[in-house]
Amino acid sequence: RLHGGVISSVLDATAGFALLCTLAEKYHHETADQLAIRFSRMGTIDLRIDYLKPGMGKHFISSAVVTRVGGRIGSVQ
Repeated sequence: RLHGGVISSVLDATAGFALLCTLAEKYHHETADQLAIRFSRMGTIDLRIDYLKPGMGKHFISSAVVTRVGGRIGSVQ
């Protein structure tokens, strides 16, 4: 069984990594230092998880799709 706190932490990290990769592609012309500054400003402002079933099994797979990238806020599902 996987605890709900673990599930939410993994999904938050997965969403952040997906957004980080999308921003790296969008701003590929920037230097590594500029990207590091941009990435350091990232943070979760809202997280919603619907717990429909308990996390049971031998494997846990997390995935994310970036649905919007704006100037200051990005959305990931």
